[in-house]
Amino acid sequence: MKRMLALLCALALLSAPGAMAAPAEDAPLPDGRSRYVMDVTLDTQAARLTETVTVTFMNDSGAVWPAVCFGDFVPAVQEHAGAGACSTAVTAVTGADGGALDFAYSRDEGLLTVALPRPLEPGQTDTVTICYEADVPRATGERFQAASFPGSGGVTFRLCQFYPMLCPWRDGGFVHHPYIFDGEAFFTECSDYALTLRLPEDFTVIASGDERLLSAGDGQAIWQITGEKMRDLVITATTEFAAPCTGQVNGVTVNSWGTPDQAAQAEASLQAALDSIALFEEKIGKYPYDELDICVAYMPAAAGGIEYPGLVEIIQADMTAPEALGIIVTHEVAHQWFYASVGNDQYDEPFLDESFASFCETLYRQYVLGDSPEDIAADQFSREWLSDDIFDIDLGYGDYYAVGDGNGGWNYYAAIYALGRSFLWEVRQAMGDEAFFAMLGSWYEQEQFQVATIDGFLDHLAACSGNDPAVAALVGEYMAR
Repeated sequence: MKRMLALLCALALLSAPGAMAAPAEDAPLPDGRSRYVMDVTLDTQAARLTETVTVTFMNDSGAVWPAVCFGDFVPAVQEHAGAGACSTAVTAVTGADGGALDFAYSRDEGLLTVALPRPLEPGQTDTVTICYEADVPRATGERFQAASFPGSGGVTFRLCQFYPMLCPWRDGGFVHHPYIFDGEAFFTECSDYALTLRLPEDFTVIASGDERLLSAGDGQAIWQITGEKMRDLVITATTEFAAPCTGQVNGVTVNSWGTPDQAAQAEASLQAALDSIALFEEKIGKYPYDELDICVAYMPAAAGGIEYPGLVEIIQADMTAPEALGIIVTHEVAHQWFYASVGNDQYDEPFLDESFASFCETLYRQYVLGDSPEDIAADQFSREWLSDDIFDIDLGYGDYYAVGDGNGGWNYYAAIYALGRSFLWEVRQAMGDEAFFAMLGSWYEQEQFQVATIDGFLDHLAACSGNDPAVAALVGEYMAR
């Protein structure tokens, strides 16, 4: 099940009457990245978003696009939080000239398909504006929610994947994977963002990219959020958090946020993040942005944390085990290198982000916590313990569940987090530190802000190792290829 859904645009839309304007001029898009210009209002009393999302995009495929597809993950989260309790609506879709465009919106699939005014040829650009509304679930444990920490007296809105997101084109179709709740399986390409957010003035706004308060008065505030080369944009809007703990490392500003009761965690998270950034810059490459925000989030303890470009969320931690918190923080910070920067299809090839972030935990243990290589090696999973094919580390998320053994979550975790980490640890031992970190650094530099593949990584690994038989043997042992 290498691709759950690879969608060709709904060609039937083309037969419906609609605006037939000339294609938009090829507006300059840096490196071909899409551009999102968004106007968003958050009604915190009604817990409802009203959005105008304008997306300018380039057809970078070799095919003609009669339509484009946008993923909408909000309905899945709403139904998971409480079936039928919340709604979404696409109220209008217009083209570059303001003319109405035909569209089909499926809440069940979380998919919006928009017929373009004229088929978009390779290399051309076009613009689509989507008017969208969505209720924010009043729930806990969701990535898109309104919730309060016990006793805080305030509220925090976690706005993640809260807008229609352009689906990547691969292998003859737009790719749209199902939303999952026991991991992250998103697939988006780097885009540039400019967002205007309107909400009550007593809320603090923390977001991917740079956030700036433009105006405040009469109880309302307007914020501007901008970001470049980001795979998505997330917002935390809160009346619960205290002023952040702030530090800098190598010119990168780190802000660690939490409620007043979470001050000790915010301090510990800040230090772990600063140590991680310094370490990963030394061993892998430059942190991709100027700032990193760390937010305590109300979510299940099993989640640990969740990564987004320029922002990570961490569970409310047990501060009697600060080293465990440090491991969680360093894993999520590592995703700024492997996911935010070196991107991948997280559903089809999760090895490329989760296994690499898990391996980065071993670097933190060795170089920050001072654990010995022998102790770290003793903690690695052995491929001999999990010899079934379902534990090959180059499979897709759906493959680990497809066997029908009822252990899909364990299969996924054991292969991608545990065995994937062990594979990279063993490759390091086989190559030696100098060659291994040179390989990792050049991989990061080569794939920065692109979409990497496992095949591409294996080609890179073979070249950097000089086709070392020991490295090739590890690939054969851990992977189905």
